Amino acid sequence: MSEQLIVRVRDGVFGRPAAGVPVRVEVDTESGWQTTARGATAEDGGWLGPPQSRLRTGPYRVVLDSGAYFAGLGIHARVGELSIGFPPAAHAGTPCLDAVLVPCGSAAYVAD
Repeated sequence: MSEQLIVRVRDGVFGRPAAGVPVRVEVDTESGWQTTARGATAEDGGWLGPPQSRLRTGPYRVVLDSGAYFAGLGIHARVGELSIGFPPAAHAGTPCLDAVLVPCGSAAYVAD
């Protein structure tokens, strides 16, 4: 069984899990980036992505649509997306992406 990508997102304005953040996973192909999975964070701010076996051997990235999230809260975001790219071969365990979103920028940390 392949390990799944784990995404956890917090709202840096209100200090709570960021529920409903649109998430997509894209793989780098010869014809450009292709979306292989999409969804939205749950009430706890978490989202389970696809198994690593579906991400091929090349680089992939996780894109968080912070602009849509903050628009849903009635807040104008100066940064529309947070994109974090990494090769799956670099991760021996379960890759976990932790992110904090704020309207003027964001921060992320990737760990195994």
